Amino acid sequence: MELAIGETFEYDGHLLKASPVESEHIACEGCYFYENNICCYHLEQSCTDDSRSDQQNVIFKEIKNK
Repeated sequence: MELAIGETFEYDGHLLKASPVESEHIACEGCYFYENNICCYHLEQSCTDDSRSDQQNVIFKEIKNK
């Protein structure tokens, strides 16, 4: 499943948003899964450019309620 940039989904009680990659050196930097040492290979959401129709790498950022 591919989420467009800006779309959200819930994972384990956390609201996450598909966002453009922030680092040109480490594609996963800033991603909720990477930053929390959670293996993401089993997820249905596509994040790598070679698996997405828009050819863009994305990360999933947590949206926190303020």
